[in-house]
Amino acid sequence: QTHPRLSHINIGAGEDITIGKLARMIAEITGFEGKIVFDATKPDGAPQKRLEVSRLTALGWKPRIGLREGLALTFRWYLDHRDRIRRA
Repeated sequence: QTHPRLSHINIGAGEDITIGKLARMIAEITGFEGKIVFDATKPDGAPQKRLEVSRLTALGWKPRIGLREGLALTFRWYLDHRDRIRRA
């Protein structure tokens, strides 16, 4: 059981971004040239997501890189390691 004062801590820059903008950013970084289609017949769910990071910043943490750079670095890491990942 989790202690009542202990909980999860969101890690992020606290930036607000729409799901569509995030999808287009990922497509650009990965070189995806297909069409991104949103199904308007499905419930909205979360059209955008912003992590509330005040607990983390209160501890003195600040992001050193932005979302775009972090996504690009992660994708580059994946490309460099995908053969090992697939064999695991």
